Amino acid sequence: MYSFYGSYELKNDSLITTFSVFPKEYEITFEVFLSSFTSGNNYCKCANLFRFTNGTDDIKAYGDRLLAAWFFNSGNLTYDSSINGITYRVESGPFSLGWKKFNISQLLFHGAYISTIQINGVTISSVTNNDAREFYNVKLYFSDRYYLTQPGHARSLLVTKGCSETNMYCKPQLNVAYTGIINGDFLNIRFDTNYSNAEESAVNITWEYILPPFLKLESVYTSVDAVKISTNKYK
Repeated sequence: MYSFYGSYELKNDSLITTFSVFPKEYEITFEVFLSSFTSGNNYCKCANLFRFTNGTDDIKAYGDRLLAAWFFNSGNLTYDSSINGITYRVESGPFSLGWKKFNISQLLFHGAYISTIQINGVTISSVTNNDAREFYNVKLYFSDRYYLTQPGHARSLLVTKGCSETNMYCKPQLNVAYTGIINGDFLNIRFDTNYSNAEESAVNITWEYILPPFLKLESVYTSVDAVKISTNKYK
């Protein structure tokens, strides 16, 4: 859905990207360097780190704080998320300055959507969302326009559609085409895959094919990113 592996300074009202559809299942990872903590202002004694939102206000409507986080001068964290029809709040900390790795996800597990946030591998919150839904026109800010900006910078941002272990048909969808052309004694087979949606990414795609015994494989050409593995039956 979105990836940026470089580093960028956190700035007020900094729109990173917009998601036309934000799915029920997702995984978000990024690292942030906290250079200092601020005492905030009269609006809030805090500073915003990031916000996913499909709204136009701070907290008036469901989805205004689809996912959002703030740090206080004490190093404590407040994390809000739109789950179960409410703005669900988690408070944790205090945290120290320096690098922190965030893992945020919502995945289907044993029939329930589990919403989780981890920081440096420690689970801060993990709750069942009984009102999991898709959100539309979701904007991602690092940081938002309503609060002071958390001092620091972020890197290695990755937002992907979640793929629960039981979902064999997890998106993204691919367009697959193959052709076979006979030229004298040779059969030229071409196999092409393309994204249905250019905004999505897929990795670890595997396919198999069987050659009949009367055919002899002369050569194989692949893209630079493909790895060819042969067995007795499959190519």
